[in-house]
Amino acid sequence: MRATYTVLASLLFLPLTILGQTAGLLGGRFLYWIYTDWMFLDMPSITLKASPIIISGFVGGLFSAWGCAKLYKCYHPTVIMIFPAAVTISFVVLGVYNLPGKDYNPVAIAQLVAHLLNIGIFYSALKNQYPPIKPEQA
Repeated sequence: MRATYTVLASLLFLPLTILGQTAGLLGGRFLYWIYTDWMFLDMPSITLKASPIIISGFVGGLFSAWGCAKLYKCYHPTVIMIFPAAVTISFVVLGVYNLPGKDYNPVAIAQLVAHLLNIGIFYSALKNQYPPIKPEQA
């Protein structure tokens, strides 16, 4: 039964990641808007384009880990990674497949990095910040 509940909790990975990445992208754009318009920092255009996308991957991973761990605290650490890993692998494969057609656009590369960072932060946050509670302790 624990594995079933864990799979159901992990299905929230995609909507929580979308919400987290949207918030991270808006926050990253706002941050770099402050850097360029208020602090008058002269940054390369590649940094202005790619950094908010990478920040969105970080925030998306944290938000999805927080949401999945709060929904079901007795999750199984291996089972909770099945759906997120499948989703991330599909996004990375599609991104790599479309990469040569975009002439290696920095935004496309940043999206790949953001997806990999998203799953890495998701795993790391679940492991370190939100460890599972054993069913006997619940």
